[in-house]
Amino acid sequence: MNLFSRIYIMLATVVVMVLSPMPYSAVAIALFLLQAYFLWKTVSPRVGLPLILLSLALLPLTFKAIIPQPFSIASAFIVIPAIPLLDWELRRNAQGEPFIPLWVGLTDVGQPTTVEGRKPTPVFKAMALFLSVVLVIALLLGDYTMSLTGSLLAGAHLPHHASPFHYTFREYSD
Repeated sequence: MNLFSRIYIMLATVVVMVLSPMPYSAVAIALFLLQAYFLWKTVSPRVGLPLILLSLALLPLTFKAIIPQPFSIASAFIVIPAIPLLDWELRRNAQGEPFIPLWVGLTDVGQPTTVEGRKPTPVFKAMALFLSVVLVIALLLGDYTMSLTGSLLAGAHLPHHASPFHYTFREYSD
């Protein structure tokens, strides 16, 4: 799935390079070269994840130049077939991560109780910060394509990140 998503991004950037004016073509060329580098050489997940997020955030903006104005918001849906690439990169980043005890509450004696569970990692916090910045910039600029793209990228992994918290609150709420 990783290979298909990368090839999809590369084909989408080739379409933008051919059909769009120069400033957008330059961004598409940079995205194409970045994906070609990822196909040629494996990078560490700590470097790959932010670059994949940046690629997926910029891809719909490059398509806005070739889609007519009333329908330009539809260019945000270009990222949907590439979301498995983000999921793959997150899974690759999580390999070997230990479960960190999650503080749940106090026992009758006043000692803290812990359970083996998940808590937000620095990668999740950085991803949430990046997507929040994308959404704030989109709202400030009034760019609906950018806000829809940020919402799609954030919503694609909401079940993965919300499920440990849902379990914790469901299990320990009385």
